[in-house]
Amino acid sequence: MPERSKRQLAAIMFTDIVGYTALMQKEESKARQELEKFRKTIDNIVPKHNGKIVNYYGDGCLCTFDSAVNAMNCAKEVQQNFQTTPKIPARVGLHSGDVFFEAENVYGDSVNIASRIESLGVAGSILFSKTIKRHIRNQTDFEIKSLGLYDFKNVDKTMEVFALANEGFAIPKPEQMKGKLKPQTFNQPSINRSFVWFLIFTVLVIGGFLGKQFFFQSQSKMASGTVENSKIAVIPFENKSNNPELDVIGDMASDWITKGLMETGKLTVLSSQTVNNRLAVVQAGTSANTKTLGVDLILSGKYYVQENDIIVHGQIVDGTTQQVLHAFDEFKGPKEDAVEIMESMVQRILGYWLIEDDPSIRKPPNFKAYKNYIEGYYYWVAVDSKKAEKLLTEAYQMDTTFLNPLYALMFVYSNQGRSDLIDTMVQILEPRKNEMSEIQLLQFKKWQADVKGQMQKVSAYYKKLCELDPTNADFNQDLAFCQITYDKDPKAAIETIENFDDRYIDYLKCTGCDWRFRWLASAYFRLGHYEKVLSIVDSLPIEIRDDRLAAIELNSLLRLDSFERFDRKVDYYKNINFTAGNYGRLLIFINTDLKLLNLEKLQKKYIDEIFSYCKKNEQPYNDFLLAYAYLLLQDWQNAIQHFSKYSSAPYQPVRHLSIQNIAYSYFHSGNHEALSAFLKELQVQDQTYEYGLIPYTLAIVESARGNKGEAVKLLKEAIKNGETFSSYLFNYDFRLKPLFGYPSFEELVKLKD
Repeated sequence: MPERSKRQLAAIMFTDIVGYTALMQKEESKARQELEKFRKTIDNIVPKHNGKIVNYYGDGCLCTFDSAVNAMNCAKEVQQNFQTTPKIPARVGLHSGDVFFEAENVYGDSVNIASRIESLGVAGSILFSKTIKRHIRNQTDFEIKSLGLYDFKNVDKTMEVFALANEGFAIPKPEQMKGKLKPQTFNQPSINRSFVWFLIFTVLVIGGFLGKQFFFQSQSKMASGTVENSKIAVIPFENKSNNPELDVIGDMASDWITKGLMETGKLTVLSSQTVNNRLAVVQAGTSANTKTLGVDLILSGKYYVQENDIIVHGQIVDGTTQQVLHAFDEFKGPKEDAVEIMESMVQRILGYWLIEDDPSIRKPPNFKAYKNYIEGYYYWVAVDSKKAEKLLTEAYQMDTTFLNPLYALMFVYSNQGRSDLIDTMVQILEPRKNEMSEIQLLQFKKWQADVKGQMQKVSAYYKKLCELDPTNADFNQDLAFCQITYDKDPKAAIETIENFDDRYIDYLKCTGCDWRFRWLASAYFRLGHYEKVLSIVDSLPIEIRDDRLAAIELNSLLRLDSFERFDRKVDYYKNINFTAGNYGRLLIFINTDLKLLNLEKLQKKYIDEIFSYCKKNEQPYNDFLLAYAYLLLQDWQNAIQHFSKYSSAPYQPVRHLSIQNIAYSYFHSGNHEALSAFLKELQVQDQTYEYGLIPYTLAIVESARGNKGEAVKLLKEAIKNGETFSSYLFNYDFRLKPLFGYPSFEELVKLKD
């Protein structure tokens, strides 16, 4: 058993029988029967999901799991069993976080939170935290419903609670949720649209008011003496209304106040993206939270509704001492004056930040447009491009002065490989460059270079973006990617990532932040530092590893001739649930590397594993996995047949690989007539297939033909046209093996000194 001082990440499940004490007093024999079935069910089902029964206590039970998915699957099966005769009126609560063990017990705040969430439930319910929701969001078996925000006893932060909404599971009504909550001092009224507008602008103006009053009247209180030397974070205003639909207002306040501060060019401000999506901070003003920010000043606030009024509180906190430098009286206003107040606030807010009438400070967008933008961005991160595109397009149509949705749409179209639509966005934005902030203008220029295939320019623009906003994790990891991919400079990428101040990033809560580790591992892999790759991956919680990071780890083991460790690791990844990606895709990554290294015996084993996986798991891309298996087995006709299903796939890498492999298979099958027809049709559709796909495909064919000089010439053309994979993957492409050792090819893939 681990020592108490050793922290571990675990999913916690609390379960108990509703009304057991009362039943024990009335019908003791029936109560004992319920308890017997309850414990027998737990004993039988928990181990099936890799869970551990920590202890039973009366009519309840505490269990831990190595993943949120396992915990949820167990909770689901347990409740389904409880619904069979004789029925057990049990409730389940789940949370995930750090815990520590001592003897046969488990401790930590996460355990307490799971217990409090469970206390809100009713018989037949499964309730869980937002942390659990994040980990299971890619699992289609779970239907999820938000139950709103709750303040639990002895828990500092307000938490959103969710219910499993699959058929057959109970969802408690608000009036039934009477668990371990803090006493409420006000009721939540209904909120109409005009009142929402009032709330938005009140929050924004309070932010502006705090800014002006503090920065103009209290500069002498700063240790540094000047605001210009201060680093500032604007925390999302805390929604205390118990209405989760109003969460976006707190984010919007932080976002637009931050933009206003940044665009004055006089302050060092943590980007709103860093604050909203990266910080492990929920409530400012306490040492436990704000010390991790590494800033001098923290601007925070909270808002709630009381009868017909909106009430907002705000404060300025010294980021070093945690001293509240200024606490403002509550701001209160009636909702019947919403329209008049809104109109006056729009005029007043622009003059509140540091410089009166600063033209760089822009008007906040239409609320509904901003809400659609936030939702669209969420769906883009969750890889639901259709929903993302719809919401972002609607956001821009609602407020054409709001340019953020267009930038987000370019990311969506980039993932889809739709360079034609990216070009359309660029054309829409071109005449509006004078409306852009400095950061937006750099992003626009970056996309212009991207569309033209000028990838080294893209890298240069990311470097400038990092200089302007050094707290932005996305800019940091995108620069590292460009340095590896287009600059062929993995040492620079390592420096970029390792010099980034990530002390305020909570990697378990930050969607996409784990990409930094992928590029760090990739850089060391390119340099041949395979043991370093293993140490990086081993240091990461499983929740932030994905199949691509696992592939880099496994490919490093192959190059260290650690074949037994390789087999054990593959088996390990087979039996866990990836936060992103899947085991099937991992099989493609490792099989192509086995082909590259000529490890035929081991490859035979893992090609068979592809067939076994596809037989046992129905996944949308199973035919793509099978296509690779047939390709590696040199079953050219089956490979062509299966890859042809994806030659028009919306996801760019899948489409590109399918087209390349169809050409490769036609050549090796000896069907040169079909190959010529295929390549001719491909060139006719040149505008559809962007980023150097055609010259790369032709290079693969010329390489197979033995025309090495022509193949290298085509690869150079692919790079010039912006081939996505670029030269850093050419020497890891088994289809280009005939070029390995050829002087001009080696010069092409040579790393920067």
